[in-house]
Amino acid sequence: MMRPSLGKLVSLLTVCSAVLPWTAEAASLTVNVRNGLNGDPMAAAFVMVGPSSGLPFAANTGTTDASGTIVFDDPGLIGMQTVTAGFTDFGYTTLYRSALDEVTLTLYPARVDEDMGGDHTRVEGEVDNVETTTNDGFLDASIILNAVSPETVMFFDYLPFLFGTEAVEFPVVGTIELPENVFITPQTELLFFVFSKSPYRLGVPGNRPVSFVSVTARAAISELNDNPDLSAFEIREIGVERDVDVAAPGIVNLDINSDINTLPTGLTMNFVGVPGGSATRIISGSTTGSGNAEELFGYSTISGLIDENATYSVASFNPTNDLSDASNVALAEYSDPSAATTYSVGIIDRSGFSVPTTIDFDSWLLPPALEQNDLSFEWEDPTDPGTSPTPTWTRSAIGLRSIDTSSEETVDWRIWARADAGAIELPVLPPSAPGPAGGLTDPATTPENDQLSWSWTAVNSSADLDVLIGGNFLAGGTHWTQGWIPIVFDATSAPVPSSIRREIAMASYPSPSQDQVSLRFSQSLVEDGVLEVVGADGRRVAEWNLPAGTSDWSWDGRDRIGQKVAGGLYWGRLLSGGKVVATARIVRLK
Repeated sequence: MMRPSLGKLVSLLTVCSAVLPWTAEAASLTVNVRNGLNGDPMAAAFVMVGPSSGLPFAANTGTTDASGTIVFDDPGLIGMQTVTAGFTDFGYTTLYRSALDEVTLTLYPARVDEDMGGDHTRVEGEVDNVETTTNDGFLDASIILNAVSPETVMFFDYLPFLFGTEAVEFPVVGTIELPENVFITPQTELLFFVFSKSPYRLGVPGNRPVSFVSVTARAAISELNDNPDLSAFEIREIGVERDVDVAAPGIVNLDINSDINTLPTGLTMNFVGVPGGSATRIISGSTTGSGNAEELFGYSTISGLIDENATYSVASFNPTNDLSDASNVALAEYSDPSAATTYSVGIIDRSGFSVPTTIDFDSWLLPPALEQNDLSFEWEDPTDPGTSPTPTWTRSAIGLRSIDTSSEETVDWRIWARADAGAIELPVLPPSAPGPAGGLTDPATTPENDQLSWSWTAVNSSADLDVLIGGNFLAGGTHWTQGWIPIVFDATSAPVPSSIRREIAMASYPSPSQDQVSLRFSQSLVEDGVLEVVGADGRRVAEWNLPAGTSDWSWDGRDRIGQKVAGGLYWGRLLSGGKVVATARIVRLK
């Protein structure tokens, strides 16, 4: 068979192109939208590709079909894309400049949905085989929770469980308010008085397999009035029921067998390099599964404040019985001690250690430095060079934050982005998009103690993208850092996304500090500016007018009326022409 010459091929193509219309093969992006409450496909969900309507191509918005899917085909779909999905009463989810070929976005209600998408099921029952000792002055009380992802435990984003409080009448002691998810097996104390609380009650999403853990703590009767949540008492036993088929809605009876004895001080955890005055939280437990199926069974939680490096002894055990396939983990976190909790930094030891053992937590990421400029949200690299790993992914949550926790909070928008991006631009939604104008709730329509805030988390996870977006942002990760700042957003305007340019940098020395702090600029000011110190709650505590040529400034820790400010996190902000051009984190000790 003879092959045609190159000249004949060119002639043939020329003839064909005159007869047939030339069509370049269009790029394709498939977007699946799922309900984060139950994993179901969401039909008629709004989807937009790109930063705004009509960009990067004309037909870049649409709604999902009955299977929760929409497919975009356009030559402009080349390279990583930004994709946003939303639905009525649900918050938006955006994957920022990272979508390619196919992506699944998970949506959650903007406000806590106590009906759990219609699957709310009450699980109640007893804890069997709890070992008790008569007349020893202690009660053995069991706390019951369902196993959840590490993300849920550390970030409290969307809790897949609900419980209230219950007034329990005890002999001699009187009436005590206890969480509904507590069970106290009948036991005799104070000679002949019987103490008990039954059943436990816990609300969970149903129509799925759910795993439960019962942690039994030894609590002194004399301390019940001081610490009724039982969180600080000695851990004695563990009970686990795996993959219980929970029907919904309704009531499910579940008795849990307590059959694992713990080591009261089997795990020693050393906090190294933590600023004095920090709030700490430590959790011991074990994990099973991986990816979206990873579950954390918590054994013990301890919280407190530290003045310097500290050591904690925590209950743990080597997995056995119902947890024989589990791997031990330890989670350590330090955070801003103020009520606002503007930042937290944490580490998960996933080495699968056996107890007894000692773990040094000494490779912390840095607390985040965050800044908003209109629709731009910027962060500095939180890597501590030579000490911590570098984060890979970030998750932003924008919504209403209640300063005193008395008002309902919202999560209007969740955005996932690569950590090395350094910033995100909030997409501009068309008027046809569901939800409040601009995608964010207007604080003016809520109680005065509400404010819009940007919560930002970075982790060093290497898990698949669908896993990170699907509800386990800490899957495979060992380090994270998290923070939030109040933001200003005008939902009535239609700003155009802009690039962030930082021409000057500012740093504070020393940090942390008890006395004077020096704020230094990377270059002298070329024009007059304003330097502010802002508290964690957004309140300006000090302000100075700086002349051109200034290269550094000192702050003695006093506010505008000359009083020493409290310990905690503050921000130095340099403004030029009314716009923030540089920020620096300031940590003051008590």
